[in-house]
Amino acid sequence: MEHIYDLEGCKRVWKEIPHIAPEVNTFLEKYLTKDREVFEWGSGGSTIWIAKRVKHIYSVEVADAWYQFLTEKIVEFDLKNVTLYHYPIGADGIIQNIYYDIIMKLKRKFPLIIVDGVVFTRNICFEIATKCLAKDGYIIFDDFQHPGFNPTREILKKDNWGVNYYSKANGNLTGLIHKL
Repeated sequence: MEHIYDLEGCKRVWKEIPHIAPEVNTFLEKYLTKDREVFEWGSGGSTIWIAKRVKHIYSVEVADAWYQFLTEKIVEFDLKNVTLYHYPIGADGIIQNIYYDIIMKLKRKFPLIIVDGVVFTRNICFEIATKCLAKDGYIIFDDFQHPGFNPTREILKKDNWGVNYYSKANGNLTGLIHKL
């Protein structure tokens, strides 16, 4: 994937569709409704695409240029139902705790939570997502084939979660996760 940490890179990779497996996009087309709220770690085409289908989407982004680019897209499409948070990675490579905690501060259960964004944060984001997921809700975990996500796979086994894996064109996997 091209670099999204500069504005020109953002323009080159922009697509107004989630960069997840096609089967998961098809699922979302049926699942998302104007009465649902969504939370996502890692903004992108999914943010805009989902916003057009739901009551509200809350999205967290770390990349300065990507945040700026998406802010412009939100204005361009006149989307009033998007809350885009920006918590950049510090010069020391550390993510601010608020990146993880913002979902808890919203004090609600979400029918859909997307775990994408910064790779090294995803196991922690998944653990937090399990506490903020509405009954019968779903978690989308992108690029789930990565060996670094073994801790999340262990939680899935131990705590009785169901997961369906779907392949993207690049061979990466999107996990569609739900509580059994």
